[in-house]
Amino acid sequence: GASIFMGSSNGLPRFKTVALGVNDTPNSNGVYTQLDSARYIRVGSAAAHVIGVENNAYNLDSIDITGGGPFFPMLDHRRICDYSPFSSVDLAPGLMAFSSGDELYLVDIADPTDTRVAGSYVHGQLVWSVTLDGHLLHVVDQFGLHVYDITNRAAMAQIGFGQRSDLYGADVQGDFVYVARKNHGLEVFDVSDPTNPTLRGILSGADFEGVTVDGDYAYLTGSFVSGVADISDPDAPVLVWYASSNSDARNIQKFGDLVASPAGCGTVEVLDVSDPLVPMRLAAPVIPTCYSLDVAMSAGLILVAAQDDGMLTYPGHCAAVSAAPLPSLDSGFGRITIAPNPFNPQTRIGIAIPAPTVMTLRVYGLDGKMVKELYDGEVDAGHHEFTWDGRDVFGQPVASGTYITLLESPLGRQSRSMLLIK
Repeated sequence: GASIFMGSSNGLPRFKTVALGVNDTPNSNGVYTQLDSARYIRVGSAAAHVIGVENNAYNLDSIDITGGGPFFPMLDHRRICDYSPFSSVDLAPGLMAFSSGDELYLVDIADPTDTRVAGSYVHGQLVWSVTLDGHLLHVVDQFGLHVYDITNRAAMAQIGFGQRSDLYGADVQGDFVYVARKNHGLEVFDVSDPTNPTLRGILSGADFEGVTVDGDYAYLTGSFVSGVADISDPDAPVLVWYASSNSDARNIQKFGDLVASPAGCGTVEVLDVSDPLVPMRLAAPVIPTCYSLDVAMSAGLILVAAQDDGMLTYPGHCAAVSAAPLPSLDSGFGRITIAPNPFNPQTRIGIAIPAPTVMTLRVYGLDGKMVKELYDGEVDAGHHEFTWDGRDVFGQPVASGTYITLLESPLGRQSRSMLLIK
């Protein structure tokens, strides 16, 4: 295998290619002298697009890592960005989206030798995540999920908004946007009508900040934890694997059977998820910095953008080490069924409890305020059923809309949305 490193030494910027075997120490083999450091990286069909710093200015470099091989990467094009530090990047065929503070930018990268800014927009709030999906751009900030129509790249326009708080990284698949919610877990938005993003499902009980989605599974990363959720039912995502990890970043990418995310200090978290229910942690090289910020992949190489020390890439076929799940979360605990859903005037909430415990079952509005407590006390193992009549704690009928039922117990937490229609 081969690895690539971009950084600086004695004031001289460089891009190094290093060899790396299983559990080997990387050794320098090549040099590319263009950027002082690499902050973000995405790999397109024709080039690696790296956002970094040179002479205190932000640049977007399109780098050919195929023509000369990984030992001789060549600069195709440089665009002097002159923007404030970037906060999120996403790539689609021929197009890059990124946020810079509260501003959104679209860059035409169809020709990596001549990249061009195709459009920009002042969002007005600090952006945490941008995700491209055809003619739509999904933007997450501290207030919720925003949807932009980018059909006319020179005049993008916001067309939808779903209000939530503490949202961070996001990914999109089909009609759904999956958003990691700090201190809460994962939330699923239905964007089949992009003008009206609707919360459909919630997975509670873990602190996640980044998510990438593939098929029936969402792969999650947070503050020194990694997780896998079954999202085959968007109304009831279920955590199926959860473990302590080295990861400490919002950025997470999936490439084939590998999931990679930057780690908080000196390494990268790489998981083999060929079996999503039993991920295996792979050996990773030590990064000569305490800040790895972004990951990408090309031709079997994982590329890591590291603050101040540049960009390191290495192959993922390293020795596997089991990442044992934490026992504190039981993925089989408390799966919730709701029928009918939608409902009027009442619905039944079924819960599976694997062992005797104490629990609370409450109904919340989308504003986070409790509407009614349905149960608080001891329960035996087995199936339990509760009824909600669409009334609040004062016995007053509540308005039509989406509500969340939240189950909490020492065994874990689960939640599910339900729709009251009048």
